[in-house]
Amino acid sequence: MSVGLRENIAHWRELLREIARRLNEIGGEVSAELDMPDSQIQTLMYLMDNGEATMGVLGDHTGVSVSRATSIVDALTKRGFVVRDRDTSDRRVVNVRITAAGEEQARGVRSFIEQRLIALLEALDDADREKLFELMEKMAGKIPVGDKPVPHRGSSK
Repeated sequence: MSVGLRENIAHWRELLREIARRLNEIGGEVSAELDMPDSQIQTLMYLMDNGEATMGVLGDHTGVSVSRATSIVDALTKRGFVVRDRDTSDRRVVNVRITAAGEEQARGVRSFIEQRLIALLEALDDADREKLFELMEKMAGKIPVGDKPVPHRGSSK
């Protein structure tokens, strides 16, 4: 590997860390604004996008154990954002779904984040934004991650 490529990698890592740090700050702003931990926000957003889910699915999505996912759902239930339903075909299975109040909260989260991201993207002109998306799609397509396809603009998710 050439010295120039090693320098590029070091610079790329530095930029990715800085972007991740700044995006995490946005997440921190959302948490502070709503007085809601990130794990609850992630769970709420997952349910908004995917409908109901089991504790196991929620734990996998948020990267926590089923017992921790249960605690997160307990807190969201107390706030009226989710409800638990027993599966009619298997009483051992508990599904969690978002309530109308939870949907309203999730829409607020999404709006808050979109406002911050719009501000970031407005710093670029149309041509630079187009280049950014093209390069990001190209890089995402080169990163092997199982069988998952790379999302492209215009995709539903």
